[in-house]
Amino acid sequence: MATKHRTILPTQQRQLAWLVALAAMLSSLVAGGLWIEESRDLYRQQARAEVTTRAAHTGNLLESRLNATLASAHALATIARDAEHTEHAFQILAADLLRHHSLISALSLSPGGVISQVMPREGNEAALGFDQLASEGQRHETELTRDSQQLTVAGPLDLVQGGRGIVARLPVFRPDAAGNERFWGFANVTIRLSQLEEILQLGSLVDEGLDFLLWRQHPLTGAPEVIAASTPTPLTDAVTLALNIPNVAWQLSVLPRDGWRSPPWLPAAVGLAAIFSLLLAFLAKTFIELRWYRSHLSREVAQRTEQLRTSLQRYRAYISCSGTGAWEFTPGEGKLVCSAEYFEMLGYKPGDLGLDTGDNALALCNRLIHPDDATRIRDKYRQYRKNGCRGTLEVQMRLRHRDGHWISVLSRGRPLVEGSCGDSCVIMGTHIDISGLVNIRAQLKLSLRVLNQVREGVLIASADQRILAVNRAFEEITGYSRLECLGRPAKMLSEGMHTPGFLRTIVDNVSRDGFWQGEVWSQRKCGKVAPMRASISQVLNEQGSVSHYIGVLSDISQLKQSQAEVQRLAYYDSLTGLPNRAMLEERAEYALKLARHGKRSLAVMLLDLDNFKNINDSLGHETGDRLLQRIAARLRKHMPEENTLCRLGGDEFALLLPDTDASEAAHYAQDFLREVGKTFSLAEHELSLTCSIGIAMFPGDGDTLKQLHTNADTAMYRAKQRGRNRYSFYTSEMQALSLRQLTLENALRRAIDAGQLQLYYQPQQDLHSGALVGAEALLRWEHPVMGRISPSEFIPIAEDSGLILPIGEMVLRQAARQIRDWLDAGIAPPRIAINLSAIQFHQPDLPQTILSILDEYDVPSSRLELELTESMTMEDPEQAASMIHRLHEAGVSLTIDDFGTGYSSMSKLKHFRISKLKIDKSFVRDIVNNTDDRVIVGTVVSLAHSLGLRCVAEGVETHAQKQMLHTLGCDHIQGFHFGRPMSAARTGDFLRRQDSPGSRNPSREPGPVAGAASTAD
Repeated sequence: MATKHRTILPTQQRQLAWLVALAAMLSSLVAGGLWIEESRDLYRQQARAEVTTRAAHTGNLLESRLNATLASAHALATIARDAEHTEHAFQILAADLLRHHSLISALSLSPGGVISQVMPREGNEAALGFDQLASEGQRHETELTRDSQQLTVAGPLDLVQGGRGIVARLPVFRPDAAGNERFWGFANVTIRLSQLEEILQLGSLVDEGLDFLLWRQHPLTGAPEVIAASTPTPLTDAVTLALNIPNVAWQLSVLPRDGWRSPPWLPAAVGLAAIFSLLLAFLAKTFIELRWYRSHLSREVAQRTEQLRTSLQRYRAYISCSGTGAWEFTPGEGKLVCSAEYFEMLGYKPGDLGLDTGDNALALCNRLIHPDDATRIRDKYRQYRKNGCRGTLEVQMRLRHRDGHWISVLSRGRPLVEGSCGDSCVIMGTHIDISGLVNIRAQLKLSLRVLNQVREGVLIASADQRILAVNRAFEEITGYSRLECLGRPAKMLSEGMHTPGFLRTIVDNVSRDGFWQGEVWSQRKCGKVAPMRASISQVLNEQGSVSHYIGVLSDISQLKQSQAEVQRLAYYDSLTGLPNRAMLEERAEYALKLARHGKRSLAVMLLDLDNFKNINDSLGHETGDRLLQRIAARLRKHMPEENTLCRLGGDEFALLLPDTDASEAAHYAQDFLREVGKTFSLAEHELSLTCSIGIAMFPGDGDTLKQLHTNADTAMYRAKQRGRNRYSFYTSEMQALSLRQLTLENALRRAIDAGQLQLYYQPQQDLHSGALVGAEALLRWEHPVMGRISPSEFIPIAEDSGLILPIGEMVLRQAARQIRDWLDAGIAPPRIAINLSAIQFHQPDLPQTILSILDEYDVPSSRLELELTESMTMEDPEQAASMIHRLHEAGVSLTIDDFGTGYSSMSKLKHFRISKLKIDKSFVRDIVNNTDDRVIVGTVVSLAHSLGLRCVAEGVETHAQKQMLHTLGCDHIQGFHFGRPMSAARTGDFLRRQDSPGSRNPSREPGPVAGAASTAD
């Protein structure tokens, strides 16, 4: 092959080329420099002319406006010559001049140089009495003005009234007695510099990109003084114009803010001149060199042609031997030339296609390319051309074989000249049939994709059971990476997990059947042992010998956990871990069979926590759940293994005690009461609570778990009714009581709609005046079959069943309707008191409900009084205070009922907006004979009066009780001594008698406190 070399220009020719290039460059630079300098001078002259024109326009405007303003001094001098009416004329003329000349800040007259009159006076008071001829700062210019006898502008100077400005002074002369003109004083026009600059619009120069300086030379020192300027920087080489200002020389200098700039095209012109000079030098040098290269190249062409002919012959020999097809593509001509081998791989022989060597085969090849590949190949070719034909162009395509099937071909090509990518370039390349390789690769990709997509771990081991490959799922399941597994024994995961006999069984099954499947224990990389489902298969080669083993592994930990969780959820409580109702039923069935067979006793015990809802409501359900867990742990400690402790739900537990008699059951119940009663420490809370236990015994109380459970539940509720924190055995009387409560509850639901519930009213009396001050509404139930049912019996049932809310609303409506009926009948009823239940009081919409009922029957809120118990207000004092405040704002009075029977916080009570305390009848019953009761009642009365409240005592039945209460200072009484509860009709008659002449009720208007209302006696 020919050696690549670079032709070197001879030294003599190279020196000549450089000399010619240098001479051409110098000549061009001199000519360009002269032209650029002349052009820059013309540009700057034009810029100065434009600035001079703008400055002249501004100067003329300044002269005309300033001279017109300063002419006001002549008008002032005219009136100054009038010795009689100077002051009055000055006021009139000065006001008129100030209206017409906005530039003037002050006008003044200074006889003898001392200012005696100034206009406007406001803001210029300091100028009065100012001696211009005696002032150190103004004396010299004032004297020059007087001596010149002409209007003269002085300043800039510091004004005596503040600020800086200019003063135009006109000397005024008056004739004396002899007729000679004598100096009288000055007529002054004062202009502030700030107004001068603003009104003369000097700022417009700045808006146009010009800096200005308005200045003068001091008449004595000749020093320049700035009158107005846009910048503190001196203006160098500025356009300066002289202004015609009375008897003074002002100058206006103007300069572009960025100075006199060069033409914007100057850098481009300089660069163009330099480029032109270099280009000229290069052309001159190139011309000399080309003359030499022209003769030199003609000699090398012949030599290179021979070398290329030899290379082409070698290339064609290589292509013919390699079994590949060669091609050559010229983009500019759109010509594709292919070798004979190119078409032979497609099944064509020379001459089958009618193409000779060198013919264009582009159209034929485009027809042979698969349609799905054509667009991709064109895009890749365009991108290759766009990138400058760098590197190798490589595309894979499908070409149609002569018999119609498609073969995969790999085509590679490069430009004949590296980096050449024009239309005249030539790209040469080869084609090779890779159909077999493509098919194998597709099958391998599919196999690998399937292997990695399955969720089971797969390993392939050699005949000696060494791992050769694993899939992605195997890595995830075991924690070992592919590299960590390769070459290791296939039993690496289960080694040490099973007995040798189990492993030998697996090997025997695989050898005999070629397959084994089952569950094994496997150890992950992290050391954790997990259950796995495994299958092992052997692979035989053509000779029938084992070549490989294939193992499939799936993690069944989650399945095992799910099965265990299902078992746990089905039979155990998720919060406490105790058995649940389902397991209780299973164990009870087995225990009952043993008890029947052996004729043994068995106890079923139900345990329910007392007032557990209060803990959930006050401390939250999370605290309640933790407390249930602690209780379960305590109870579990005192349970033998043969007994069953279950949580049925909420705060209810069940105990199954096989082979246990009544005495032993009682012993267990006492232990449970003691353990539950111990204090529980939960975070910052110390909690104490009790429980109620009901016990049912087999076989006396039932033969099935359902019967025993029902009867134990009845006994448990009996324990709660007897005061809680106790246990109770089931008795037949409890069954009757439970049946009675169920019957009453069902009857009560029907009684609401049937109108069987009616209100009775018990009057209240003022102890001091004897007047009727209120009445308490009492609910009565008259059943058509069972007769009259006591409120103490049906009210608790209503509260437990949730019926208290509709009953409470019914009481409010019935009372409001009755008040309305009495008012319509001309009867003025006292304030009616209605007792609220705890459930009603905690309803957030209670005020709206009460007001809507009062509005419905057009009853004033002052006619209604609500009664609350101590316990209702102390459960949540803040919420109670808020509710009481809302009711009070609605105009409804409130009373604390049964005061003294509960625990009250005095600090909380004083914040409640209540009107009355009601003393419970238990303190009134023995008040005459019992000293303690008298002390308690006296204390309550004193407490109420100290808080500004009234007291009402209920249950007053004797005159002696009434007298004692009067002595203790009680305000009102209620009881049989004054009046029994009466129906609405009898109460109306009672009220009419109270209104009749001679009655003891001097005042029917409700007092400042309210009575109490009740749904019970």
